[in-house]
Amino acid sequence: MISVLKYAVRKEYINYTFDAVKVHLDITQNDLAETKMTDETEVYTEEETYRLKEFLSNSQMIHDLALLLFFYTGLRNGEMSSLKWEDYDGSGLKIHRMERTEYSLTGERHYTTLDNHAKTKKGIRELPLSYSAIQILERVKVLNPDGEYIFEKNGKRITSEALRKRLITVCRKVGIKYKPPHKMRKTFL
Repeated sequence: MISVLKYAVRKEYINYTFDAVKVHLDITQNDLAETKMTDETEVYTEEETYRLKEFLSNSQMIHDLALLLFFYTGLRNGEMSSLKWEDYDGSGLKIHRMERTEYSLTGERHYTTLDNHAKTKKGIRELPLSYSAIQILERVKVLNPDGEYIFEKNGKRITSEALRKRLITVCRKVGIKYKPPHKMRKTFL
């Protein structure tokens, strides 16, 4: 709720702050306090990680290889879907691009990539890759030898939303509870 109001203020849809609204609502500071999540909800367990990696490693689907790469890089979902082959030098990745989701007036979603943008100040970075990560990218290169983006299908970049949807399906197939791709990032760390 807070993020929606912040967005509305930033876009100048409204000209008042959340604090002004909070006074008129029956909300206490405790209602707004963040809930501390347990490790079980914040990361994939060893068993879940094993099941996912085993399934994804045996797949030849480009979506699945992107999901597998999350475990070896700790990339954000929007960073993964925005990677281009020019960002890969055979031993590392240059992370300097992210995906942005925008909505039309009719509520239709559009995905674009932004060059030289990152979620945080340290987001633009050089990322050395492990042997396992390099092997995954080499497998992707066989599936997508001529693409501009590393993860594309039929000439179109695979969006972060497509990766999320695929992960839901994969979690169901391996019999574990779905956790978003960001949890793979936290599992990596």
